[in-house]
Amino acid sequence: MRILEYMKNKTEYLKSTANNFVFTERPEEILVGFDATDAWFARHEIVYPRMFTPEGNALGFKRAGVDAAIALTESLLKEHPEYARGTSFERLLSKVADELIKAVRIGTPHEDYDIFKTGIASWFAEEAAPKTHFIPCAVSPNDSRSFHVGPVTFQFVNGFAAAHQVESKDEVEKFGYNQILEYAAGQGARWIAQVETEGYDNERSAEHADSAVDIALVALQLFIPPSISKEVARSTARTIPKNINTFKKVGDHLRAGFTRADPCMSYSGPYFDMILGKNKAILESVGNRVDAFVKGQSTLVRLDQAWCDAAYWFHEGISEKLDTVAIAKMETSIEVLLFAQSTSGCKNGLLKVFEVIYGLTKNQPLRDNDSRTVLSFIDSVVTARSRVLHGTWSTLNYRKPALNERQHRHEIELLASDLLARFTLQLDSYKKTEKPEDNFMKFLDWISTQKAGM
Repeated sequence: MRILEYMKNKTEYLKSTANNFVFTERPEEILVGFDATDAWFARHEIVYPRMFTPEGNALGFKRAGVDAAIALTESLLKEHPEYARGTSFERLLSKVADELIKAVRIGTPHEDYDIFKTGIASWFAEEAAPKTHFIPCAVSPNDSRSFHVGPVTFQFVNGFAAAHQVESKDEVEKFGYNQILEYAAGQGARWIAQVETEGYDNERSAEHADSAVDIALVALQLFIPPSISKEVARSTARTIPKNINTFKKVGDHLRAGFTRADPCMSYSGPYFDMILGKNKAILESVGNRVDAFVKGQSTLVRLDQAWCDAAYWFHEGISEKLDTVAIAKMETSIEVLLFAQSTSGCKNGLLKVFEVIYGLTKNQPLRDNDSRTVLSFIDSVVTARSRVLHGTWSTLNYRKPALNERQHRHEIELLASDLLARFTLQLDSYKKTEKPEDNFMKFLDWISTQKAGM
């Protein structure tokens, strides 16, 4: 009975969209400006999508029709989790409206929900087809071997051109690949990241690929010092020019200078290859996290997603110029990693982490020749973010030397980096245990038992 009622409601929604569809004659005079256009649609009770045809006619749904279209969109999202994962509500609603309008305009308005649903399914199947994204990145300026971080492959531009046999392609394909290389050169990016996505519409697929590359780049930043790797980034995100020029006038004289800013500049190609080889375990482990993110599949969804979210905040924080903003982002990374949910939750989580991971209780010294206790250090970590975000500390102005942002930034970067590295490696082992629970505290308890058994 409930199923019949459910289908009846959806049939009524379809009828409502058809009954509340409006198609007007073209305006008698040209509409000038937003106010005039808005008034024209309002006069005809058109609420959404408020479109004009090439001939100048206006079309769309009245409020009741819009409400019905929204209800149909919500029904589709409930029935098809792949839609919720692969597209946005706004994009799906737009396609629902297009499908309904197309049917009305050809004289066969939808009356059967299953037929309507088939049209949406065909659209999504086409949108969600596998796509390979090529994303220029700033990794290092020197020619090095390609490397993988899970499903993301990084190739130096020369290797990319050779791997894809660009020179042997026909003129049309060669033109496309040369556009990638020309764009990369214009951005000062010497590497191309390649990642395949499936199950996402065009817009979300691009966003997902970008995020996957960001997370994959964190693998490098976990073992290459921040002073060398902080500018590692995709060219469509936070990259800066390889040379930063400065100009200032002192007295009557103009002074100019520049600083090399490209990441890993001091690493030769062979040395970069050697560093990657020595840290193969981290590359593979982070690759497992990236793979879970790209595919949207994991045996421990919450733990994998939290790690990826925390890694993204770390990636954002490490490249920040302002210490105060970097500290806020790094502390956010730690909060996300620990499932903190609040300042007190972060404090309690860090106290347990220090005990389990580092073997230090709250009243013990943080380290040799440091008067701070673990508790006092954790207090400084969890309060720094709120002080910056709530205006207690200025974001831009320096404070007295006793409150050293640079030192605090280095310490919190080191803590976040170490926890990310340790947790990804431990998560790989935890997944291999019998019936691991997708719960952070259970995961931490398991780490504790492993350390106790050593």
